[in-house]
Amino acid sequence: IIVVSGLVFAVAITVALILSIYLGPPQIGDTGAVATDVEQCSDLGLQILKDGGNAVDAAVTATLCLGVINPQSSGLGGGGFMLVHDHKVDKSWVYDFREVAPALLTADMFGSDENFGLSVGVPGELKGLSAAHTAHGKLKWYNVVKPVADLARNGFNVTKALGNYSKKDLPKGYESV
Repeated sequence: IIVVSGLVFAVAITVALILSIYLGPPQIGDTGAVATDVEQCSDLGLQILKDGGNAVDAAVTATLCLGVINPQSSGLGGGGFMLVHDHKVDKSWVYDFREVAPALLTADMFGSDENFGLSVGVPGELKGLSAAHTAHGKLKWYNVVKPVADLARNGFNVTKALGNYSKKDLPKGYESV
């Protein structure tokens, strides 16, 4: 009887929550949050929001920051996707800025191991972030990029992920560098 009562209670709560989401007022707050896997990048994005920027401004700053602090996982040499939704007009945009093949690429370019560098795509990250920001950003590009440029210029503490990645291909004896 306890199990059945608990199950009925859980179903009732779930139904009530679903009804409040669909029938209640829109669940859009006037505050924001920024989440990345590097606290410093999340903080930079959050500061952009506090400075009057919008979600796209914060996303651009946080993404560029990740490219500086975790270049092994992200950065100007890569690409990505961005989904932007404007709840005021109930419209969404998708930005696909993944890397693309070089225009003069041919299949025979990959014939030998010594030419492995030719298989690198043309980066699209900066172009895509710029396009999304131009269409939807609120702050000037300079104000969105400057905190990241300052971080790169002034330095940062190396993350454990970057440290581990940097050490993996070092010659023997250089592991503590």
